[in-house]
Amino acid sequence: MNNKYKSLIKNTTLVFVGRIGSNLLQFLMLPFYTKWLSTSQYGMYDLILVYVSILAVVVSCKIESAIFVYPKDRTEEEQKNYFSSGLVFLIILFSILSISFFVINIFYNDLNKNVFFKYIWFIYLLILFNIIFRYIQQFCRAIDKIFIYAVSGLFFTLISVIFSFILIPKYGLNGYVYSQFIGFVFGILTIIFTVKIYKFISFKHIKINYAKKMLVFSLPLIPTTIMWWLVTSLNKPLIETYCGLAVLGIFAIATRFSQIPAILNDIFCDAWQISVLEEFNNKDYSVYYNKMFNAYFVFQIFCSIIFAVFSKSIIEVFTAKNYWDAWYYIPFLVLSGAMSNISAFVAVNFTAARETRYYFYSSIVGLIASIGLNFALIPYYGVYGAIVSFFVCGLVQVIIRIYFSWKWVVIINIWKYIINIIYNILIVLLVISHISIYLKYSLLMFVFVLFLLFNKNIIYMIFKQILSGIRKKLIINIGA
Repeated sequence: MNNKYKSLIKNTTLVFVGRIGSNLLQFLMLPFYTKWLSTSQYGMYDLILVYVSILAVVVSCKIESAIFVYPKDRTEEEQKNYFSSGLVFLIILFSILSISFFVINIFYNDLNKNVFFKYIWFIYLLILFNIIFRYIQQFCRAIDKIFIYAVSGLFFTLISVIFSFILIPKYGLNGYVYSQFIGFVFGILTIIFTVKIYKFISFKHIKINYAKKMLVFSLPLIPTTIMWWLVTSLNKPLIETYCGLAVLGIFAIATRFSQIPAILNDIFCDAWQISVLEEFNNKDYSVYYNKMFNAYFVFQIFCSIIFAVFSKSIIEVFTAKNYWDAWYYIPFLVLSGAMSNISAFVAVNFTAARETRYYFYSSIVGLIASIGLNFALIPYYGVYGAIVSFFVCGLVQVIIRIYFSWKWVVIINIWKYIINIIYNILIVLLVISHISIYLKYSLLMFVFVLFLLFNKNIIYMIFKQILSGIRKKLIINIGA
């Protein structure tokens, strides 16, 4: 096996263990969360995360993306320059945020019925910890501390879960937020002392030109990220307005389950981004990219089908009864998420080429479609209107990003991917249909078999690689 594939597998495995462990803990906690938090409380927490996610992007200027790209494969001296310069920039931004929130709290404290104003200081602290944690995590990736990068996220979740058991029964929603604060503190301290990250901090290494260089890279990502926030999160305030916090809480649970394929996508793309940066300028990059894209695409569709079929059973096992209606939304959301994941995979080319403006170009079209459909459909169709909007936006972005990436790599046999998407849509429609259960599962089996036959070559290759790896492992163990 070539070194580039070994590197990808190694990085993926490390990130996989940390990220899967982290998310597995969160999912195992869902019965506990849904027992102690009402649907309205869970909807309020989801809104808090919505505000934190967008404000963290604006406040940080997405500099954590640059702190991964620029220090990579540089001398230790240059790494200190980048890290120290970026950190001082963040401290200045934190100061501005503090003043802004203080002024807002003084003049608008009478609006405490609004989720944002009621939990404004919780939101502030979550933004602060979130930015610091992501900044030093991404720097770990840049200096090849992938193990610490992966484990720190797992440790953050573990500590949060432990304190959730203690605090949620007593303080409810506030206890949930407190446990997140404590988890961030332990996660940050883990990175600081294991990587000895304080060695990269020095006043003499603060260079304005280094900060400027990172900002030139990261600033174009801000409008793109904001647009993606509008695509994925604007629907939540609208759902709160037209459907209420209880419905939003159920939708939030459905979203949590439907994000499992997206979590796997993030795990892979973290490692994939590293490999693309290493292989982008090689002459066989196009061949390598197409092989990975083909396997990745089939994996995404396969996950979408599995989660669509078993969505009802999953919800009933992992949540309290008042959340069970969430299963109706999962097949749609998983399908929509698959489009977003594929779009993110293609967009890695823009990072490798240092052409981040294409993130913006490809996102603006999807944003226009999403905003228009959200405002047009949610008032009349509620959550389903939001899901249709999300799917259309994701599909549009896939098409646009493939078009823009064509200058670096040509994706062959696109018609195969179109057929796989059609298979996915058919599965979703069958799962939510109200036809006879025997006819439903007969048709589901038929479409799934067609999917397997159509992708038999790539599926055979994947299983062959897995079996080969297991065989080698057994031989090594027997020999030992």
